[in-house]
Amino acid sequence: MARETVARLLDIEKAAAKLHSDAQQQAADLIAEAEKAAASWQNRRLEQARREAERIIAAGKQKAEAEHAGIIAQAGADAQRLDTTAAKNIEYAVDFVLTSVIGQQ
Repeated sequence: MARETVARLLDIEKAAAKLHSDAQQQAADLIAEAEKAAASWQNRRLEQARREAERIIAAGKQKAEAEHAGIIAQAGADAQRLDTTAAKNIEYAVDFVLTSVIGQQ
């Protein structure tokens, strides 16, 4: 009977050792799977962040180009207005000089 008990205890110990070993392997597998999932998630988030950054840059570039075009258009309009004003002033100046010269003679 003692031998049977010892043999049974040895079998229980072996089974416990096997369970322990299996549990350690499962834990290692779970850790590896979790690390892989975390790396995959991080890569997806980095890709999303890169795409968002590209979208923001493109939107900023588009806005800057629109503002640049508006400034150029405004500068062109201002230059045209100044040209018109200058042309009128030249006409007045020529008329004034001619009137002054003719009036003196």
